[in-house]
Amino acid sequence: MNRFPFVQFEFTHSIGPPAGRYVVYPEDDQELAGEVLDELDSAYEEMSAAGSPGQAGSTVASAAPQATPAVGHEDDLLLGAADVIVIRTVGAPAPRGGRLGRGGAPAVADGEKPRELSLTLATVVFGTRLLPDDRVAARFFESVQSRGDERDQWARAALETLNRSVVAYRACAADPYVIDLSPLDARATRIGYGIAELVAAGKWEKAIAVPPPPVPRLSRDQKVMPTQAMGMVLTGSGRVLESEDLLLRAVLDVEQHRVRAGAMGLRAAFDLLLGEFAGQHLAGSVQAQFERLLETRDEIGQLADAAVRGPLSTRQAERLADLVEATGAFIDRWRYEALGYA
Repeated sequence: MNRFPFVQFEFTHSIGPPAGRYVVYPEDDQELAGEVLDELDSAYEEMSAAGSPGQAGSTVASAAPQATPAVGHEDDLLLGAADVIVIRTVGAPAPRGGRLGRGGAPAVADGEKPRELSLTLATVVFGTRLLPDDRVAARFFESVQSRGDERDQWARAALETLNRSVVAYRACAADPYVIDLSPLDARATRIGYGIAELVAAGKWEKAIAVPPPPVPRLSRDQKVMPTQAMGMVLTGSGRVLESEDLLLRAVLDVEQHRVRAGAMGLRAAFDLLLGEFAGQHLAGSVQAQFERLLETRDEIGQLADAAVRGPLSTRQAERLADLVEATGAFIDRWRYEALGYA
């Protein structure tokens, strides 16, 4: 019997997309994806007609046509046609809405306990990597249990898939406050496998708890620098550039492989940065770095122009990442050298 590998993330906040089951097909296979969606829709309609809403996930998850085994190493997994995202909310119910009564908002007693949190469980079921039998499932489980690099690869792939749903919801809901997820957002991460009926409900046959990402070792100065700079901003002795928000967005776009958006964002951030520093006197080393950064302006513009025309090449994407980092390094030097950090 086929098993489905999965990665489950546990969040203490809403991630944007509401609870439900979502089919995620490969972005580079539109024709096959259409066929898969047709089969999934038919399966779901049959299930609904049978009056078994509790089994909707299992029907949807197992409806994808099975592929033939991949040719190659014996550890290769079967390649299916689509993945499935299962989002559930468990725990405390959401606050009740409605109009205020005649007395207005109710008073809150000092020391009243905070409300219990609800949890968002997001499970990415890899239908595109079916485990065809018990032997392959056991080898998969042994691999993710014993090898950190394997766990990282599965967790990274699952987070990228989940972020596709976040990006889609943000755009379709026109809600800019829905933000991309990072590995540090999840309170817990699990990797495992199970039959369709289980994984479609966010359950499993076997799973492991993934250790949290290692905390980078920082010096004392590195730990206090952001807090000190923030304090200066809040007291009016420092400032945050508007171009910084644009630049940080470009950083996120590059990391999430949205390189065309990253190229356009970097150009906008760079142009605004030049305007914000126009006519300002900078310290010697900061001025020297600023002048070196100015030399990249034409290259940044060329990458943005190329992004308008179409996808960037691997080399262009790598260069874009370098330019984003260089721009951020200049802002760091401008801010922290003024605070006495070399």
